[in-house]
Amino acid sequence: MSKPTPSHKLSIRIIKPQITTEGEEFSFTYMVKNIGDTIFPGGTITVEIKWPAIDERVFQPVEINGPLSPDSQSPPIKRSQAPMTAGYTTFYIHQAMATDNNPVQVFNSGGGQLWPHQGNFRIILDAVRARTHEEISQKRAVWLAAISLAILVFFEVFSLLLRIFFKISS
Repeated sequence: MSKPTPSHKLSIRIIKPQITTEGEEFSFTYMVKNIGDTIFPGGTITVEIKWPAIDERVFQPVEINGPLSPDSQSPPIKRSQAPMTAGYTTFYIHQAMATDNNPVQVFNSGGGQLWPHQGNFRIILDAVRARTHEEISQKRAVWLAAISLAILVFFEVFSLLLRIFFKISS
């Protein structure tokens, strides 16, 4: 009777900004941890980066070099990407392979299984929202208008207090 093939268990998370700008590259870091009971010999997790608004995607291999003992973490794996469009850039696990060809399970930090997929349902690893340059300009314009209004109110109140205090007629 043969021994059952051990399954490697990994956890992956992304350290990234919450908001980026359309077309401008942003940096992020993958953190991979061995959460299984066996030594992970190394391998590759392929991350699918997708823009649902335009149904475009790219695939980014995350190489885990060398063995990871149970409860240990790989060195940070730095990457960058430019959002293709405004809206959300989403991250999914496309595939995971170990160098010893044993099965690999990948989970998010909350314990949700990302790989292998459960039927046609995929859990999102993470997402980043990309703003347009127009949205950034509009936000600056709103802040400028609010500050201008606050200054105007300050001077009007100051003028009113001066008239009341010195009984100056307008």
